[in-house]
Amino acid sequence: MIDFAVDRYTFASGRQGMAGVIAAIDECYLSAIAPGKRPQDVRNCLVLDMLAFRIDQHVSGGPPGNDRQLPFFQRARAAQRWERYAPLGNLRPGEDAASFMMNGSDAAAFELERRRRAPRMS
Repeated sequence: MIDFAVDRYTFASGRQGMAGVIAAIDECYLSAIAPGKRPQDVRNCLVLDMLAFRIDQHVSGGPPGNDRQLPFFQRARAAQRWERYAPLGNLRPGEDAASFMMNGSDAAAFELERRRRAPRMS
């Protein structure tokens, strides 16, 4: 799950910045709710979404979900997404989903930073 979020975020942001990340999140959710998919697929998307939300919040400054964040990550739109998809990932909306997403995005952010600091091999 951590590798999934970091790989998706890194690829999408490297190609198209945050617009690419937003598209990757939308595509992730659409794919994760397709027939034959598992709740874990939705959970992967929730962690990716929270990782991007937190990075956007850090860059924009201010409290999470503030009006300086990109519209996709502002409080109302983000909460609407998370409330919709959390049950599909077998998570109760609210504290259960938030705790899962925060823990997953913490680990993903740590891994993202570890990869950024790793020496480059030629």
